[in-house]
This record gives sequence, structure tokens and C-alpha cells, in this order.
Amino acid sequence: MRNIILTLLLCAVSYFASAQFVLVPKIQKIQDRNYSTPNGGGEATFICTITNNATSSLDTTFKWRIVRYNPPAAWTISFCDPANCYGSISFGMSNDFYLSKGASGQMHSTYTFNNTSGSDTLVVTIQSKLTSSIDTFVVITNSWMTGVKEINASNQISFYPNPVKDYLNVKFTPSTSFPVIDIYNIIGVKVKSVLYNANSTNINVSDIKNGMYILRITDGNNSYSKTFNKAD
Repeated sequence: MRNIILTLLLCAVSYFASAQFVLVPKIQKIQDRNYSTPNGGGEATFICTITNNATSSLDTTFKWRIVRYNPPAAWTISFCDPANCYGSISFGMSNDFYLSKGASGQMHSTYTFNNTSGSDTLVVTIQSKLTSSIDTFVVITNSWMTGVKEINASNQISFYPNPVKDYLNVKFTPSTSFPVIDIYNIIGVKVKSVLYNANSTNINVSDIKNGMYILRITDGNNSYSKTFNKAD
């Protein structure tokens, strides 16, 4: 069955010191996972919590606005604020919601990929209507089709060192002659691809930028993934 692999679902927040509310997480990294639905279409949900830390009991009304949004046409995205849910969204869409002083609520969006590869960056601003304090959360989504089965790789793959500076030594017991090793960055862009040889392979990663990466080995009809960190 064809599945959607979601590599990354990243929440980043631009935070102002004068803000009277807090969005958590400010950065959310969802590692490589297999989000499959009964029809193989795939879906994933992002959740961000807003807490109203206002000093005034009158500061309870907020407005969200979608300022960036350009997914593949086949995708469907729903969005919920603490008060209401919307079955579909569009660029420029906005609405108000109420959140009492000291209370918390959830902002969340659900992506349904409908068997379609692609990527999207959803940027939503949230603003206090009383004080004009503003903050932003960003959902970065990247998905692609695969015909292989994703398997937990905790016992199948080992590598060292981690973090790695120059060469990553990968150990794996393959079932086919020439498994493929792919390395993806955190937003799902492939940065390197090599053939796995014998039971151990040294991969030169000195030419990639510092950060977290996903190492995926495709072996026949199975795929195994783990994350590692590149650092100087």
C-alpha cells in the first residue's frame, strides 16, 4: 500500500517581548514518521498551545490570520482555534476567538495529503485586539510517496559518531544486495544518496550544513530511518 511519509512538521515562533500571550512549542520537530490512513492517503496534525498571560482581565479577544499558505491542490487542511474549527482554509483568512485571562487553548491544523507528494509552509499570526501584541507560528510540512513499508529502525541500524563532523559510519544487515542510503534535512530535502556496501559504510557528511538529519535505508520492500546530528 502506498503511504505518505511526513518528515517534518516544524513549528517556529517569532516572539516579541511585549506579548501578553505565549505560544508553545516555539519550535516543534516531528521526526520521520509514517502517517497512513485506511485508504493510504496519509494525514498529520500540528498542535500549538496558546496561554493568555495578560495582566488585564479585558485582554481576552484575539485574532488569527493566515499570512502564508500554498499547499498542493490535492491536499486538504483544516484549522482550529480554541473556539472554532474550519474545514478548509485559504490565504488571508482570519477570525477572532476568546480566551480568558490565565487560560490556555489549542491552535491546531490537520493536513490530509490524499496520496500526493509536496510541501507547504503555513504561517499564522495571532494578535491581541486590546494591546496589539502579536506572535507567529509556522507549520512546515513536506511529504512524499513511497511504496515501501516504514519500520522502526532502533535495532536494525547503528552508526557513529553522533554528532558527526566528517564521516558517519553506518552498520546495517541488509536482506538485498545493494540497499540505498538517503540523507534528508529536517524539511525533507534529500542532501545525499549512496549505495550501502557489505555490512558497514562510511558516508562523508563534511559537505552538509550543521543540523539534524534523517538517515533512511531502503532495503527491498522495507525502509528504516534514524536521525543524527551534524556538527563541527
